[in-house]
Amino acid sequence: MITVHNVAKDKVKTGELQDLKKEGFSWGDCINPSEKDFQTLEKYTKIHSKIIKDALSTRERPKVIPTSGGSVVIINAPIKTEKGLRLT
Repeated sequence: MITVHNVAKDKVKTGELQDLKKEGFSWGDCINPSEKDFQTLEKYTKIHSKIIKDALSTRERPKVIPTSGGSVVIINAPIKTEKGLRLT
């Protein structure tokens, strides 16, 4: 599943996949992405799906990767699960 967010007029709003092609600050959240999700993100962002897949590794360190389609920003964010907190 992909959820797109945009910053407009100092507010974060839910957007559409097409927003990932526009100038400005947008991002896509991927929760348990499927192969189709990876292909969709590559289509809309022009960021190779291998870079996106690598970013999901728990061994990946926070960093910024500049690409021709934009930047990939890798962060570790805590999420609450039934077993407690874990990093994304």
